[in-house]
Amino acid sequence: MLEEETLSESFAKMSLQDKLDYVDHEIRLLHQFCKQTGYSAHKINEFAEPFVVECKKGQRKYSFRILSLMTCIVVLFGIVSYALVSHPFGQALIRITAIQFYPLYEWMQIHNNDCLVKNPLFVDQYLTEEDCQLCSDITDVKRISDLTEVQFVAEFMKTGQHVIVKDGMRDWLESMTSLTIGKIKDIYQKDPAFFDSEPCDLSTNLPYQDVDEFMEEEHKIKQGYYISWTNCVKQTAKAMRRFYKRPYFLPSSVEMFEQNFIYFSKKYKHKEIVEFKTETAIIILLQLKGRSTFNLFPEDLCNTSCIPIQDTLNEGQILIAMNTHKVWTLDIQGTDGEENIAIGIEGNFN
Repeated sequence: MLEEETLSESFAKMSLQDKLDYVDHEIRLLHQFCKQTGYSAHKINEFAEPFVVECKKGQRKYSFRILSLMTCIVVLFGIVSYALVSHPFGQALIRITAIQFYPLYEWMQIHNNDCLVKNPLFVDQYLTEEDCQLCSDITDVKRISDLTEVQFVAEFMKTGQHVIVKDGMRDWLESMTSLTIGKIKDIYQKDPAFFDSEPCDLSTNLPYQDVDEFMEEEHKIKQGYYISWTNCVKQTAKAMRRFYKRPYFLPSSVEMFEQNFIYFSKKYKHKEIVEFKTETAIIILLQLKGRSTFNLFPEDLCNTSCIPIQDTLNEGQILIAMNTHKVWTLDIQGTDGEENIAIGIEGNFN
């Protein structure tokens, strides 16, 4: 009894490493004793089972604690990161911190790259004379109704043929097909998503420098006018999508980008041509009101192989211009009618 108390006191005074070494030594002695006594490996495992079970329980508890701690850290980091990014003060703090770290690590190269990790299979598409041969047989724009997804892929996506879908808006809400500049203006001035949005590529014959000013003054304008711009701010482009929906004939493999191009004209008799600047594989032009004349011009390299195409897009129709090899540029001009509303969208396909 005295020896046991002395051993307990000695064990209590040991360091953690000494305790582990002592337990390991005793287990090894016990295992050696069992083997010398004649017990089989299976029987020894049965004797050790209670001890092994307790060890596994301890390991699971430890792993659970570590996982819980890591989860809390990730959630906390996410909340703090979201708060910093979404709040102007946080954005300023991130910029200042980044500037302070710049002498230690030049992060501008990563910031300016489109991709964080380069794709070794990606090949940038440059226009070649061979690409020009693909449009040599395209001399007009086909017109069709009741277009199916399968037909669109087979007859237009694979061939590069342009098409106007005459019933392209047949399943749209009445609020979309009965739009006017006035209705869009009313929504534009009430929705916070449009407030202080900075448009890209603004073009107009009016003396306005931004779209907000035009929307405020539109009801006072007596002269004929045109105005076009691109919504390149994500929240504004997304809000603009309330005025249109995905065409029924586009397969799921076609991706419609959020950025959109807007064209308004009203009683404008001059033939002012506006370019819809895009470098995507598909150009989608929606004629929500009025009538537009559009031109598809081949790039300079393809002038000898391909011919310019001009056609008219009527109200309720959708133009799909196939531009897989970046051969074409699209220009648009309104007619001298009462109002003209057109929206251009970029698209791509897998």
